[in-house]
Amino acid sequence: MALTITGHGQSSSLRGDYAKAWANQPAREEYTIRDVQAGQASGDYLYFDANPTVGYDGRPGVWKGEWVLTFNDQGFHLVRLDHTSGWRGEYECSRNAGAL
Repeated sequence: MALTITGHGQSSSLRGDYAKAWANQPAREEYTIRDVQAGQASGDYLYFDANPTVGYDGRPGVWKGEWVLTFNDQGFHLVRLDHTSGWRGEYECSRNAGAL
């Protein structure tokens, strides 16, 4: 997953893009920020892919859930919990050595 964060704090826009997801097709996630604290942020997400299975709102390939980002000196840890399917995913993201 490539995560893009623009803005600052709760005014930020977050989007996750997957080059390959269901059936080897691209997918994307849109994140809404609910809470921002020192070292952590949380909110809700919508996930869109090519999956023909009907998601939370009756449309195929649309999933809904919540997320928590925990930041540290090395990068951050992302946990996703999908309300539609009950799936839970965890991602470790390392900070780029050349990044600010």
